[in-house]
Amino acid sequence: MSGAAEDGVRVVRDGGGEAYDAPGHHDVVGRALHAPALGGPPGFRVAHSTFLPGARVDPSANPGHTVYVVLDGAIELGVGESTWTLERGDSVHLPPGTVRTVRNDGDRPAVVLVVAETPREDA
Repeated sequence: MSGAAEDGVRVVRDGGGEAYDAPGHHDVVGRALHAPALGGPPGFRVAHSTFLPGARVDPSANPGHTVYVVLDGAIELGVGESTWTLERGDSVHLPPGTVRTVRNDGDRPAVVLVVAETPREDA
């Protein structure tokens, strides 16, 4: 559940937000928590992504600065020839245009908080 309060304050309760399917994301359950399209802050969005076991994200470039914070489980992040295992409590910053892959090779879901700069037309 979410609700707006005075002065533009918007509270999103656990499990709230708006479900979305991101292109090239397979077995990833996404929930937009705060974004310009939801009446949220201009210039960035905050999402909650659950990577089910076997989930993967096809190689793609992020349009703006993006930060992933792993809240639970683990993901494999690939950029160029490098691969990192990010586990609970780990985070990463991806500059604009970074081509990356993400996958969950584990046997339990991985939960990631995503904070991403939005394109100017969405801001």
